[in-house]
Amino acid sequence: MILDIIKHFIFFNLFKYWRFSAGTDEHHLLKTQQILKQHYYNERGLIKEINIFGLRSKKICIKSTAYYFDIMSKNGSKVPLSVDFATQIFSYHKIKNQNELFNLCVLYLATKKTDYHSLNEEIKRIINSSKNKIEITSLHIFLLKLRFEYYNSEIDGNELVWKTLDKINHLSIKEIMSSNSFLKNRASTSHEFGYFLNVLFDIYEDTNDCTILEVLNDYTEKLHRLFISHKTIYSSVIKKDVSMSLSGIFLISKLFLRYTLLTKDYRFASAAFYMLDIGMYIQEKNIKGYVSNTFPIYRYGSPMKYPSWTLCYFLDSLFLKDKVKKTLLNETCLSF
Repeated sequence: MILDIIKHFIFFNLFKYWRFSAGTDEHHLLKTQQILKQHYYNERGLIKEINIFGLRSKKICIKSTAYYFDIMSKNGSKVPLSVDFATQIFSYHKIKNQNELFNLCVLYLATKKTDYHSLNEEIKRIINSSKNKIEITSLHIFLLKLRFEYYNSEIDGNELVWKTLDKINHLSIKEIMSSNSFLKNRASTSHEFGYFLNVLFDIYEDTNDCTILEVLNDYTEKLHRLFISHKTIYSSVIKKDVSMSLSGIFLISKLFLRYTLLTKDYRFASAAFYMLDIGMYIQEKNIKGYVSNTFPIYRYGSPMKYPSWTLCYFLDSLFLKDKVKKTLLNETCLSF
């Protein structure tokens, strides 16, 4: 896997000259599920990452475990949350920063409508004890906290809408990129921007509000124009860059696919298919089938590592791609 440093350098510099291609969607869908189950999952949950030397982190990643649980549940394959994982959550005393708040909000929403009532109630208690004491500088984490408050019946749908619109306040993509990082006083990447757009889409699905949809339409159209201009979405989003966040392009692909299913505008699906091909190619060229957070692997954003969350985003987008393809096939058949 150390060879990925050289491979990624070559692939990235040749990116503008050729179209990436790999195996079938079904191959990568099954392969990604297999890798997550066999290499990342244990009785305590999903581990955080594996590095280029093949060393696995001992730390369990709460957000990755929540994503994996949610993705597999939505697609008909239940993954149990173990007693060991629940014990880890019950041992939480307080949330220390906005990233921990983010992780627990993701887990809360993933377990909200499940049989894990006591776990969900404990997560709610932990979040409520700390959420108003944490400084939130990231826009997508602020919106995620609003969704928690909505599902916790602290605010109603109207409040969710106006607080969202008030916070976004006609911000340009450039302005969002300067105020949406996981880290304070640091510019964000497409990874965080992808989160922002998907949380905004979630809020639209929560409320069915036409104003939220108009904002979503505007950002999605502008992002698609950036994709057309650059033939991908680079880490900095608004301009060509020295790297791509694969987590970012998977999350943006997810947004484009969700938007396609909503609007039946297949321009966005085409863009998502193209970006997912990059991920499939990177996976195919890795001896273990791992996918790095950043392409090339040595650039900013979990350098020299294969995080579990990146594979979760990839898996989620591949499932959505399959759904979009089936929808398109059905509509094509009905037109004859």
